[in-house]
Amino acid sequence: MKPKLKPPGTKRLKPTYDKPLSSLLSNSTCTTTHWAFDGAMFLLIAVSCVVMAMEKPGMSAALAERLAVVDYCLAALFTAECILKVIALSFKRYVEERTNQLDLFIVVTTLVEMALAEWWAGDLKVVKSLRILRALRPLRALTKSSGMRVVLKSVSLSLAAMVWPHIYCPPWTPNPRS
Repeated sequence: MKPKLKPPGTKRLKPTYDKPLSSLLSNSTCTTTHWAFDGAMFLLIAVSCVVMAMEKPGMSAALAERLAVVDYCLAALFTAECILKVIALSFKRYVEERTNQLDLFIVVTTLVEMALAEWWAGDLKVVKSLRILRALRPLRALTKSSGMRVVLKSVSLSLAAMVWPHIYCPPWTPNPRS
């Protein structure tokens, strides 16, 4: 039995609806895996650290406004980085990596802090305290080295070991031996 042959000149058409999605996926994968992407993100982390260091109580209104604009731009760029990585990897694979979990946590808390600051437009201490979490960004640069990962893991385990006794036996409880 002979297989049926297609008439000459007929081609099987591929669906065109997959093309934009696959090009978005391939472009975001190429972007996030490029060596310059990590370098640009480290540069943004350094700029973010400088901006945080420049913020102080009693600074001029003009400086505060400029720093706020830079802060919004940095938040947008870090959010775009998260979105690109989620598109490239899928959300499940993205959150499997610890550094991505840290990035996502920092981006979400930054966006929440900015939204609350705009919504209440006040000087809430609780909202401003969320800015402290942005200081965790430089940890990302440290996690790239395998040796630094070991150091960070041992430091985090020792910090956790120091916290547990204070949870079970807070310092304000009376000493049973006295």
